[in-house]
Amino acid sequence: MNYHKPFTALALLLASCALPARASVSESPLPADTIVVEEELGIGALADSLPSLSNVKPEITHFYPRQKKLEAKLMRRKVRFAWGAEVGGSIDMSENDMSSLDFSAAFGLKWRWIDFFGAGAGINTMVSNSGRVFPVYGMLRTGFSSSPQPLFLEIRAGVSANYLENDKETTSAYAFAGIGFNLARSAKFTSYILLGYQYVERVKEAEVPTRKDDLQYASIKLGVCF
Repeated sequence: MNYHKPFTALALLLASCALPARASVSESPLPADTIVVEEELGIGALADSLPSLSNVKPEITHFYPRQKKLEAKLMRRKVRFAWGAEVGGSIDMSENDMSSLDFSAAFGLKWRWIDFFGAGAGINTMVSNSGRVFPVYGMLRTGFSSSPQPLFLEIRAGVSANYLENDKETTSAYAFAGIGFNLARSAKFTSYILLGYQYVERVKEAEVPTRKDDLQYASIKLGVCF
């Protein structure tokens, strides 16, 4: 009597159950075309054919800022037409009660370290009375560098037509000096804030018995230049 037949049958049954499970594990989850590429090129060749992101990233992150900086530098080397406008206010420090709201516009040129060189005109409207001052001036704005700077110096000098309360219409000297801070900047425009000292000469009339002091202001202006 052969006692090994039941054990043999049991072993064959276990082997038949294990073979499908083993085959399912050995199957690759990758698509068939990927397996073909790996067979033709090899795994090493497939890895070498992919682009290196570490080499591409610096080109993406640094190319455009470098190009914009180069374009801005080339534009500053050319003589360009420029114009701008400002709005602001001035506080009278000479105790003449002549604080004003100021509006102005200017036209000129840009070139290298000269941010603006030209002529401008404005109107200063007194807040507490009906006085008016109309300055006409030449101006220079510079950051002392051919590359864009956060700060700049501005100087204006000219004459003003004055229509002040209880005074005759007069023409006198006008001057302004200030420091500006650039806010937003692009290749086509620049916005800025300007803080400075403004001076308007007040002509003394012989028939006026009381002495009139010259107008001296602390001014703040918000402007844009194209």
